[in-house]
Amino acid sequence: MTSLSSSDSNFARREQARLAWSNFVDTRVESEGTVLSPSQVQDLEYELDLAEESAARVKRLVARAKRLRNQSTWPAQFPVELLERIFLCVRDTWKPRAVHWSMRSDDRYIQDSVPYHWCGYEFGWINITFVCSLWREVAINFLALWNRIDCSTLDKRWRDVFVERSNSRTESMDPQLPLHYQLTIHSRPARLEASAWTKFWLTESIGSRLRSLHLNKVQRSDALAVLNGLPSFPGLIDLSVRLSVRSMRSTADGEPSQWEPMEMPARLPAFKSCRLSRVAFNRIFPPIASPIFSPAITHLQLEAFRWTGLHPFIPSVETLLNLLRRLSRLETLLLRGVPRPREILDLEEPTLPLRSDDPLILPPSLKDFKYKVAEESWGIPVTLDFLSRITLPMGADIYIELGRRYDDTNQPNDAGHAMVARAAALAVSKEGSNPWRLKITGWAVGMVFSRETHFSQGVNPRYRSLDSTNNVTCGDTHIIVDRDQTSRRGSDDTFSSDSSVSQLVQELPMEDLEYLELSSVIARVCFTAEGVLCTELLAARAVRHLALRVGDHTKLLPLLNCLSEVRTEGDSSTATRLFPKLEALTLHCLQYHAVVDAQFGAALATVVRSRQEYATPSQKLFRVFVSERLRHSVDWETLSLGPHLTFFEYGDFDTDSFTFVGL
Repeated sequence: MTSLSSSDSNFARREQARLAWSNFVDTRVESEGTVLSPSQVQDLEYELDLAEESAARVKRLVARAKRLRNQSTWPAQFPVELLERIFLCVRDTWKPRAVHWSMRSDDRYIQDSVPYHWCGYEFGWINITFVCSLWREVAINFLALWNRIDCSTLDKRWRDVFVERSNSRTESMDPQLPLHYQLTIHSRPARLEASAWTKFWLTESIGSRLRSLHLNKVQRSDALAVLNGLPSFPGLIDLSVRLSVRSMRSTADGEPSQWEPMEMPARLPAFKSCRLSRVAFNRIFPPIASPIFSPAITHLQLEAFRWTGLHPFIPSVETLLNLLRRLSRLETLLLRGVPRPREILDLEEPTLPLRSDDPLILPPSLKDFKYKVAEESWGIPVTLDFLSRITLPMGADIYIELGRRYDDTNQPNDAGHAMVARAAALAVSKEGSNPWRLKITGWAVGMVFSRETHFSQGVNPRYRSLDSTNNVTCGDTHIIVDRDQTSRRGSDDTFSSDSSVSQLVQELPMEDLEYLELSSVIARVCFTAEGVLCTELLAARAVRHLALRVGDHTKLLPLLNCLSEVRTEGDSSTATRLFPKLEALTLHCLQYHAVVDAQFGAALATVVRSRQEYATPSQKLFRVFVSERLRHSVDWETLSLGPHLTFFEYGDFDTDSFTFVGL
């Protein structure tokens, strides 16, 4: 007789126990249709009570068994420090949220339209405390997991739980871990008034520990109530107030007239010790004399909304400059629809004002400057006015975003776009003649200005996005002037003519330009069979690396012909070429099935031979870097490019260097 293995024996034992338990349960109650005697009915009542008691016991048994099972899996064996890092990532990605009792879990958009129907809550990341005993212990004792609270996504019963779990229960740790609150007033439970709901979360004991407070979609009266209570939050360092769009005045017939901003009262309660370093205001503006604007501010954000007219509560250029003059520690400045012009300007074409003789020099601590141009017709003129009156420090990241409606025709103003980019470049404090980089696509302009006499990297295919910190030295200034995603849909390119590109590069130090990247659209408008239309590019004689984005390859043929063309000026025997110091040419494409034809390959080979023939002894081997996606489009071997040709993978060249997040 063959003996059973250990695993077979365990399986047989478990199966025997399962059958015995099933047979026992089945025999406890008679089958349906059986006529019961009075004594059997009494026994049945006993069986029902026993079954209910057993069901609760089995439920607890199942939960305990699941925790034991989960505790034995490999994720539970991670070190506590690693589990804490994982829990933080889960908290930031799996948010709790309010849900309607009858809605599907994948229906995420009802909350914004009918928030008063929402009466339930999903736990989100809090579910990690129910996985197993080990995870629960780690999560509950990890104080930093509980001190950031989005109040509108939690049931009221969680308030005390979060406050308690963010408090240390040992003497060796700080018992007053700071709290960070986010209150979206519009998403509160419908049965509670905004004031009562706010007071519930902002108790006196909580206020003493509060470090950041973000009020979203708040009504005017509620905003004032919270602002008047700011002295109750002595440790507050981060304040954000976003007025609700429902805070609007109505006309006599009940129709909304316009979304008006709101000015804070000039006499807010004074702070005994103002510690605010991060402030953000959307549709609500404190007076410049307010103690909120202390010299300790490092992050400032001011946002207006879309108006049908101008409102005096929105800071003007002069008011904003007076405010910035006080902020000597400023690190981040975000402006949207601010400032407003002195008057509504009715200009057919915007003009670039002269630089101020005494511009406001922003502090060298400024590292991040984001600006959203107002969508009204006066948006670009006031932007040009503001940029002409400030000086931005080297080392700052500058992002300027333009929307669709620039003028009464609802069409993008490419001349205005170009002048905004030029004004931003002229506003940067530069020292001497240093190299810089330029990228122009149909949507955006990117520039990088360096502190050093040369960029740190040599010419290679990884010489990619202009805003990539891997490619530039610390302290370089990045400038991105882009169109927002909405204005890109179904509209033409911003730079649709050589004149718009000329508007961009005027007054820029083209003689110091070292890197130039063009899309096929820009190449088409700047270079034709007749030659170079944008003559300002002829001054860029220091360009060492030219990168081209291959869309429609036929649009690049005129540029390749210009690169291979050699001319002599007058009676001089000296040969002149476009970009005479060019050492490398990069071709990358966005399309998976992009192709180039034999004519394109021949033109590229002509460029290589021409550049090598007229190369000076100091110039390096001319290199051509081609995207791997184009490898099978042309018989590259017949072109005999040899060591001049290098293929690179798609990921080795960043195809979209404009990755800044809009305001």
